Parts: sequence; structure tokens; C-alpha cells
Amino acid sequence: MEKITVCVTTYNRLPMLKLLIASILNQTFKNFKVIIANDNPKRILEPEMLELEGDSRFLIINNSENYGELKNLN
Repeated sequence: MEKITVCVTTYNRLPMLKLLIASILNQTFKNFKVIIANDNPKRILEPEMLELEGDSRFLIINNSENYGELKNLN
């Protein structure tokens, strides 16, 4: 099967991000990678905050500034 990469942008919405991650993990397809781009430089996201310790399918990028949704996708 092909691998799928999903890009998620976020800004200060930790509860909604946790729901999104739970939904992704609940899928039957498991060959994926998720890139989480955090656009809030004042709140650094860590894998522990999202209960993702040790899950290499998830990559968290904490931006040094707020790029806005469209630039954040890049």
C-alpha cells in the first residue's frame, strides 16, 4: 500500500488537535505520516502533550513566528 502524508496546521487549539489525532489513529489504514505545524510560537507543542511519545508517524514542527494558515502549510 502507498504511504499517505497528512499536513495539519494548528494555532492554540490543543483540545481540537487531540480529537483530530484520535480520529486519525482510529482509522484502519496505518501506513501514514502526519506533520503537525504549530503556528503559535508562544506555546511549543511536545509529543507528550498530544500523547504521541514514541510514535514516529507524527512530526511536530513548532514555527518561530505566526505564518498564518496558508504559509504554515508550506
